[in-house]
Amino acid sequence: ADPQSVTPRQRMAEVLSYRLSEAVVLRRAATERIGMDEADRRLADEALDACENLLFADRRNSFSYQLRAEVRWNASVLKSEDQLRILAIQDLHTAAALYPSSVAVWYELAERLASAGFQHNDAAKAAAERVLQLDQVNHTWGHSDRYLTDEQRNTVRRITGLRKE
Repeated sequence: ADPQSVTPRQRMAEVLSYRLSEAVVLRRAATERIGMDEADRRLADEALDACENLLFADRRNSFSYQLRAEVRWNASVLKSEDQLRILAIQDLHTAAALYPSSVAVWYELAERLASAGFQHNDAAKAAAERVLQLDQVNHTWGHSDRYLTDEQRNTVRRITGLRKE
């Protein structure tokens, strides 16, 4: 395999991202996970390094930024570092700029902005409105693989203020 190729770098970042997501879910499920804090931090660092390695190989792919955003967000949970959340949101802005018609990117951006706090409410609402526009376009053109789920649509409507909690 070509050591400079994007594919193996992407696979490594995806695997570590999955493991990191799993650690976050386990952390939320258990109020205290004895002995896992340091292991979780190491996993977060490995996943972040794998994303950097992926982006070093190709900075033009929106997926790479979206993946790093997910890793940064989850790492912020495990490491209690708010700066990582801000960087995750920046990565999602970059991913949206690289792939402006991606419902998935805009949905994640809207969701992250909404959960980042009141100072991001206007940006979250704008991103959520973009999600609804793109979802309408996908329905019009029959791109059924890109439709929002009912749960996602409800989340977006809540962010835009079209639906109360």
